[in-house]
Amino acid sequence: DPAEYLSARAMGEKKDKSVEFWKRLLSKEAKGVYIAGSRRVPVMNLAQTRDQDFDEKGLPRSGFDHFALAHTKDDDAFYVRAAGDSMSPYIEEDDLVLIEPNARAEDGDIVFARIDSGPVVKRLHVTAENRIMLLSLNTNYPPLEIRHRREFKCFKASRISREL
Repeated sequence: DPAEYLSARAMGEKKDKSVEFWKRLLSKEAKGVYIAGSRRVPVMNLAQTRDQDFDEKGLPRSGFDHFALAHTKDDDAFYVRAAGDSMSPYIEEDDLVLIEPNARAEDGDIVFARIDSGPVVKRLHVTAENRIMLLSLNTNYPPLEIRHRREFKCFKASRISREL
């Protein structure tokens, strides 16, 4: 059991870190058991998100599948479950992308943004002419130019993980 593993580890005993252990640790069975410095954050399914799922700051307020553990200090942090292959091979379908809205997104960062066609995970690029572009890592997808800067909000992605 995950609690037994964590107490045994604190006492210096070695226990198996099997896939099953980690699945149980992140499941509802392990409710109330946390890895030091981690917190439960909501997981949003990118493919099923709508505009009304966001508040005035651009943060999601609904549309969450479940919760997962994340090592973050950002109280507004959330995971986005990736959809599609536009960020392949770095981010694949169903990967969890940790978004930390209170961290500053800079040129070259992977970001979560809302555009006319819906929410996306892309690489932020600011051109020499100070134009904002959202780039896919998969070259089959064209860059997206942000034309209305005042309305544009993006949040930095800090970690990509795959569920077991």
